[in-house]
Amino acid sequence: MVYAAATGLSEAHVGVRLSLHGSLSGRCVRSGEVLRCDDATIDPRVDAEACRAIGLRSMVVVPLGNASVTVGVLKVHSGRERAFDDVAVEVLASLVTSYWSRRHGTR
Repeated sequence: MVYAAATGLSEAHVGVRLSLHGSLSGRCVRSGEVLRCDDATIDPRVDAEACRAIGLRSMVVVPLGNASVTVGVLKVHSGRERAFDDVAVEVLASLVTSYWSRRHGTR
């Protein structure tokens, strides 16, 4: 997996490659589920080294694709732990679903 576009904390990391295994983004691609990490320093699902390099403490990853194929993720992250609550997760998931449906006629 490759950071294809970024802004803020991760802007300097465009082009960085992450393993499909051992990262929350990879888990999101494999499962097709929206995932949240409240504290990257203690969450075993994240690539701790990549999170430290970016300064990331919490994140939400939303799958991009349709019901059967995930082609990437939208990752929203913060340098603060527990920066995202359930409402933020729902809003991000709704935005992605709405955009993907209009753009590709799916989901």
